[in-house]
Amino acid sequence: MTTSVLTREYNSPTRPYSKNELTTKYDRFIEKFKLNTKLLISHEKCGHKYYVKINSKKEQSMLEGNTSSGCSVCWRLYNTVKPLREGANDLNRLYQEFINNYQDDPDQIEYFDIFLNTVFYTWLYGDKSSLSKREEKRRYE
Repeated sequence: MTTSVLTREYNSPTRPYSKNELTTKYDRFIEKFKLNTKLLISHEKCGHKYYVKINSKKEQSMLEGNTSSGCSVCWRLYNTVKPLREGANDLNRLYQEFINNYQDDPDQIEYFDIFLNTVFYTWLYGDKSSLSKREEKRRYE
């Protein structure tokens, strides 16, 4: 059985990291996940905010002015298997707090923030082990 990223535990760093190191780690994370940090999606109906992937359908839709497309976070929460849904809700709550604070002060990135972003975007864009079986079949087969 595949383990979901939602079950991953945080390990504190074994040494202190400088702000430059953390900024570099965050930039590498953004590059690895191919996130468009200039396009923060903010859905008024649900309040979710997240970055879209570069060259994705969602990015193209938003750049063309179609702001009515559905919320990827809501979709993902709805399609997360029930045993993992509470963890997904907790992850989303933590991420939404982070993104609101990060917008106000991007120089205050911490080691935990990089871990949180990695888990959030892995869950949002790549963790098919947390999808319901029905949705997994429809989407990936």
